[in-house]
Amino acid sequence: MYNFGTLPHYIISTKSTQNYLRMNRCFLMLLFATVISFSHGQNCLPTGITFLTQAEVDAFPSNYPNCTEIDGTVTIGNSACLNNMPTDINNLDSLTQLTNIHASLRISFNPDLVDLSGLEGIVSIDGDLRITCNDNLINFSGLNNLVSIGGQVRIGSSSSYYDNDILENLVGLTNLINPNIYINNSPSFKNFTGLNSANSLQELWVLNCDSLENFIGLENITLISGLFEVSGIDNDFDFTGLQNLTTIEGDFILGSSNNQTVNGLSSLSEIQGQMEIYLCESLMDINAFGSHTSVQAINIYFTPLASLSGLHNVSNFSIPSSNVNNLILFGNTNLNDISALSS
Repeated sequence: MYNFGTLPHYIISTKSTQNYLRMNRCFLMLLFATVISFSHGQNCLPTGITFLTQAEVDAFPSNYPNCTEIDGTVTIGNSACLNNMPTDINNLDSLTQLTNIHASLRISFNPDLVDLSGLEGIVSIDGDLRITCNDNLINFSGLNNLVSIGGQVRIGSSSSYYDNDILENLVGLTNLINPNIYINNSPSFKNFTGLNSANSLQELWVLNCDSLENFIGLENITLISGLFEVSGIDNDFDFTGLQNLTTIEGDFILGSSNNQTVNGLSSLSEIQGQMEIYLCESLMDINAFGSHTSVQAINIYFTPLASLSGLHNVSNFSIPSSNVNNLILFGNTNLNDISALSS
């Protein structure tokens, strides 16, 4: 039989022992919960992060081992192309742990980057996806699991210089749903191949892309819920790929381009904003607009159409709440027949 007479009182005190065990149990449970939380990843970097070198990209897993969702903007490369140095970033393999970006993702001025492999884990971006001045970027492979973008897919800059010199299409954005697409100053861009899952677009801008051939890749699109603008295209393109588009809820603007027809828009029946066509010096007919029945306003100027054939089914000018000129025909020196508007 053991003699406890010489042991300290707190050891043989039942109440003290229970408290001691309870405290240790709580500590262990807290430690376990913390370990589990970190092993499952966490939100981090509320002010964002900028990578300017390949070494910084490579160090990300060790510097932020459990960071899977970044709350701030992620910038890979210099945020602006002018008056900055290009980076040496050539791969993004060390960023595979990322799943969500709760602000924007900007990838800019990385001449050694050929694709976006390493970003396969990202499923959502709450802000913009901006791709500028990546002159050897072939496609968007690596973003194949990206489903939603809260802001714009913004390809190219709004400045007058060209960038993303060899990017031809949107291969890699296979699962993106209902995006807002803005493409500007991308001299090799040809079509929208790769945008397979979208059946609607928020907006679509294609500006100053002189290799544009058509809109193949958008065959599932039936609705554009905002603006649709194509302007500044030197190449003779058509709208093939948009044959299932029926409704544009904003304006349709076609300007300063060398297309000869609007073929591919044969199902378009409603423009809830205005139709504006200007300075299209090669546009000879708009016959493909034959399904068109409703528009807020028609503005056509400095374009060599001889007739408005194609608008013969337009019977409804929707009157907006503000004062808008519903019909403007100006500077169209070849136009000698407007009988298509008789409806």
